[in-house]
Amino acid sequence: MMRIGIFKIIKTYERRVRRTNPTTDPISIFSIPKVYYNEGMVRKSILLLLALLILGFAIRVYRINQMPMYGDELTIVYDTYSILKTGKDATGESFPLTFRMGAGRPGGYIYASLPFVYLFGPSEWGVRGLSIFSSLGIIILIFFLGKKLFNEKVGLIASFLTSISLWDIYLARGGFEAHFALFLALLGITSFIYGKYVFWAISWGLAVLTYPTFKLTLPLMFLILCSRVSLYWGFVSLIRFSIPGLDLRLKYCAT
Repeated sequence: MMRIGIFKIIKTYERRVRRTNPTTDPISIFSIPKVYYNEGMVRKSILLLLALLILGFAIRVYRINQMPMYGDELTIVYDTYSILKTGKDATGESFPLTFRMGAGRPGGYIYASLPFVYLFGPSEWGVRGLSIFSSLGIIILIFFLGKKLFNEKVGLIASFLTSISLWDIYLARGGFEAHFALFLALLGITSFIYGKYVFWAISWGLAVLTYPTFKLTLPLMFLILCSRVSLYWGFVSLIRFSIPGLDLRLKYCAT
């Protein structure tokens, strides 16, 4: 009976592997521990990433409603609330692409903030909810970038550093359009690396509609994406910039 059970396990994994790659050699009994080990490592990485998201979220929302809104946040939340209730901005224009009250502010952040203003009203949480969401998304994207360019260990280390980065914490605790645009840009970069070119095009298009400065930086980033070496050093520079003064030994971690 025990022998029959072992052979059933072997046949099950053999069918699973052959379904994805028909040229794969049959699975032997010695490969079963490795399969279970890989599945365990995936679950461990997911749990660690979830813990980093909880840590990052807790740091970013701590006493966030006690920080008064600054001028740009006031105009953003006012226009967002006006669009939500009337379909017009504060000046009476219906669904504009740029908002005159914000001196020609692009509408990306305002339209993306509609769900948060709907849930929390024209408050600190309403205007900053999108930025907090963007920060958590950046933590996840940094993990996938590090995993793709190096391995899961580097991805988790990079995500941890991003979760405690004072630079990203500062941007997450305010309604900054540049922060949401950065999330969209990183989403496009990650999509490009993983071969999801439709998502790459949509993400970068929305980034330009959110923060016009990306009209200059994204074409340069596209050239970097065409070079694997440049992308490696760009990732290292991004993490070092996120944690000023920190000397990451990514080459050592990748081995």
